[in-house]
Amino acid sequence: MTPEAEDKPGFAARVMASWRKQRASRPWLNHLVRAASHYSSRQADLLAAGITYYGFLALFPVILLAVSIAGFVLSGQPELLRELILQIRVAVPGDLGRQLVDAVILATEKRRVVGVIGLVGVLYAGVLWMGKLRVAMQTIWRGAPDEANFVKDTIRDLLSLIGLGGAFLASVALTALATGLTSFVIDLLGLSEIPGIRVVTSLLGILIAVAGDTLIFLWLFTRLPRMHAPIRRILSGAVFGAVGFEILKLVGTLYIAQVTSSPALAAFSSLIGLLVWIYIASRFLLFAAAWTSTSRRMVDLIVAEAAANDPAEPVIEGPRVPPLKRPTEGGPSTSAVAAGLVGVGAIVGAVAQPAVRRWWRRGRARG
Repeated sequence: MTPEAEDKPGFAARVMASWRKQRASRPWLNHLVRAASHYSSRQADLLAAGITYYGFLALFPVILLAVSIAGFVLSGQPELLRELILQIRVAVPGDLGRQLVDAVILATEKRRVVGVIGLVGVLYAGVLWMGKLRVAMQTIWRGAPDEANFVKDTIRDLLSLIGLGGAFLASVALTALATGLTSFVIDLLGLSEIPGIRVVTSLLGILIAVAGDTLIFLWLFTRLPRMHAPIRRILSGAVFGAVGFEILKLVGTLYIAQVTSSPALAAFSSLIGLLVWIYIASRFLLFAAAWTSTSRRMVDLIVAEAAANDPAEPVIEGPRVPPLKRPTEGGPSTSAVAAGLVGVGAIVGAVAQPAVRRWWRRGRARG
């Protein structure tokens, strides 16, 4: 072997050198690799599996609770109940239609019992799900969860579940109200015939949904792991998670429609498809947390805090960065700010549409 051949690097060395050069010249690629490495080092797939199991388990009491609420609504609206039964009989003839009608009547008659069972089930399974989500977030952000305290953890998880559920419902209501108000204003101004106006309305609804999801992701990335970090350093990660979650919802809708295309396997396929979607969404949630925690802004903050706490200890960037400090007590929480913003938006949306309608009718009456 000649000296020139001995000095020439091998194929693997050249590939690694080229890969390091690509990472050095492309910050987004370097960030993506750091996030993937961090995600893998925290065993996030196993954490996502636990979140998926308890999330799927909580769906059944949620359905019971929804059936109970529908029963209370139908019991006070006998005309609506008769119309629903008539539509079921027309749409689903035969034994299956009669079974559905019997189920609706039973849900109306047993609404209190079904509601209690559903509520207890939601609280039990929901607290377990929130506990798994909290442990996963703390593991992603700090490397390990807090020391377990059954009573304190249960109370915190229950309050977190109520807060997250309220914020989620408020976000959905805000999106629906804003979209409906936009459609009403378009019809009011006579713009409904303009080509592409409905596309603009749909895009606006998506943007509003992303804004609501961003508030929820900010809450998830700060309060659950109990991290002391400025919101401006986490905002980009929250937007990343919100956009990705909206894409997952769109893909999930198409996916569920595909797996339920066979009438014979509709019920079984729906459950499997829903389980798969929850697992994918859980993995994405944890990857978004890993992506946020390994961003340049967060790494710089972690390095600065580690250097201030112990200047003699070397700091290593990457997946094994030192954990952030726990938050100090006092001051409004991110969850309170997020819930307040979403609540104000929902109230404005609820009040604006009737006010615009009254103003329009008065104007026409005077004219």
